[in-house]
Amino acid sequence: MRFIGSGWLLTTLGLSSVACAATFNMDPWIATLEPHKGGLSQILTLSYTEDKPIGGGEYATKPPTSRPVAVEISLLPREVDSNGTVFFPSGKTTNDFLVFPSQIVMFPGEIQKVQIQWVGNSIPIQEVAYGLIAAQLPVKLDINPDTLKTAVAMIEVLTRYEGVLMIRPGNVKPETVVDTCYFHDDSSGTQMVLWIKNKGSGMQRLNDITVSVTPYSKNNKLEFSSRVQFQPEISNKLTKQSLFPGQRRRLIFAWPKNVPVGRVAAGISFKQ
Repeated sequence: MRFIGSGWLLTTLGLSSVACAATFNMDPWIATLEPHKGGLSQILTLSYTEDKPIGGGEYATKPPTSRPVAVEISLLPREVDSNGTVFFPSGKTTNDFLVFPSQIVMFPGEIQKVQIQWVGNSIPIQEVAYGLIAAQLPVKLDINPDTLKTAVAMIEVLTRYEGVLMIRPGNVKPETVVDTCYFHDDSSGTQMVLWIKNKGSGMQRLNDITVSVTPYSKNNKLEFSSRVQFQPEISNKLTKQSLFPGQRRRLIFAWPKNVPVGRVAAGISFKQ
């Protein structure tokens, strides 16, 4: 899940500046629907967050008191690449959900509910994640420069939440295996590179990873007596996003000191 703040600039003669943070909160960010149990809908709660002007100038002491916040809620196909980066494929949409209302406008103090309902034709055979997107839309502001004694450059901060909505069928289970293991030398030394894949039907949380490594002998036989198990130090970016069925991830970490650099057989396990 991610929170993204972006901005657009409205300049009026441009001397002093103020940032206005009229925005909103969303709860929950992560939700799970289990259609096989009758769990077909989820309620989102959106709440207005007051203006908090930042900056100098006379205008900063007189912020607008009823700045509306427009929000659009949508569900999008969600993918994670081998480096752990979430993306939403361009042009892909889904008709498996009904969002009501999909667009709302909130004023100070307001709290609004949005219902998301699963309307898919069939329950998937494996766990699937969708992007739960709540994006603030620009609202035109009626500002009269003649009422200002000081020219103002105003930044409107736009909020975008990227949450996750999961569809979980019954009896799902992850099965994550090592596809490939090899070494790679870079400026920090010799690294072990593991490509892993989830061959199961449920998502795999990538927490508390244990790797087992068995080197090959010169005769191309596994030396089980030299097998080593360890918990590698892996970048949080590579393990933050769970591994859903069919997905692959590339894990990179320091080659273990007590394992000769070369061909090895590797396995991986996780604390459930």
